[in-house]
Amino acid sequence: MPQIEKSKKPFLFISSQLAEECDTVYGVTKRLGEVWTNLIGGVFIRQWNVYGPKEEGGVRSHVVSDFVEQALKTKEIKMMTTGEERRQFIHIDDVCKAWHCAIESNLKGTHDITSFEWIKIIDIANIIASLTGAKVIPGNIIGSTPITPIRGKVPGWTPTVKLIDGLRKMINDFNN
Repeated sequence: MPQIEKSKKPFLFISSQLAEECDTVYGVTKRLGEVWTNLIGGVFIRQWNVYGPKEEGGVRSHVVSDFVEQALKTKEIKMMTTGEERRQFIHIDDVCKAWHCAIESNLKGTHDITSFEWIKIIDIANIIASLTGAKVIPGNIIGSTPITPIRGKVPGWTPTVKLIDGLRKMINDFNN
């Protein structure tokens, strides 16, 4: 951050909706980045759950990519939870457009990049299953929905990729 400050060049810090949660190291470090960015004149935004690119699987990877990969490889989507927890998702194409708007307008304050629509994880699995012919196998763990306030939308930007279209595109990208 001191190097960025010395450069006097505009920059964008990518934060997370979880910056509101001060009971995790992740949330605290994201919030610290926001405060520091604000102090040195940068722009920051809070991204919600981004999907679209293929991601490497792992213990803590991303649910949409995991579900698509499982559906295509095994024709089953094995969930860790019952899927009743809710999230907001945003396609990577919309994220890139929002970044551009945020940096071009030298946006100040706290703004969210999300679809602004809550959806259950089980519903995401069911949509992917309907597009791939996979079977959904819910888990037994009860998941949680973080209650995160939405601070604001990036002025001049609106998400345009509908969930079903973004998932269809992602499945096609996995297949190519």
